Amino acid sequence: MAVRTDYSTQYNQEKQAPKIQDFVSQSFGLQVLPFDFVMGSVLGDIGSTVALRYLPSGQVYLFPTLSRISWSAFGAARTVDIGHAAYTEFDLDAVVADDNLFDDNVDVSAAGDAYLGSDYVAATVANTGGFKLFNSQTGVSIFLTVAGGTIPAAAELHGFLVICQAAP
Repeated sequence: MAVRTDYSTQYNQEKQAPKIQDFVSQSFGLQVLPFDFVMGSVLGDIGSTVALRYLPSGQVYLFPTLSRISWSAFGAARTVDIGHAAYTEFDLDAVVADDNLFDDNVDVSAAGDAYLGSDYVAATVANTGGFKLFNSQTGVSIFLTVAGGTIPAAAELHGFLVICQAAP
């Protein structure tokens, strides 16, 4: 073995020769996208969904473990999943929906709150740095699915998603 000095892709783009002048994602400002939802007067069956936010088109980084959700008590044996809808990438590849990519079977029986991303572990995406990169043509929905039980009338969801976008 030998002692090595290696460089990240971004470091190479900044400092190594030849310097790459193409689009380079160097630093972004984080954006906080709040969401609020109150269920109407009729309950929703298992499989019901709530669209939390619609991420804009383009290159958008979602940081699930910086994002947060709170909920009112749904009742005994109630769980929810959080994921994203299907979308089309820049190269026209279709990306299928993943309804529980970020969270799977979160217990919402009693009122509570949590950071998103409890199921978004390193192995999920081969260590991407803790974010999910969306390269969508027209945007993508982040949604919650009632996975166990029902969503009761007047149930509440509040929270925020933390994203950053590449400048055009």
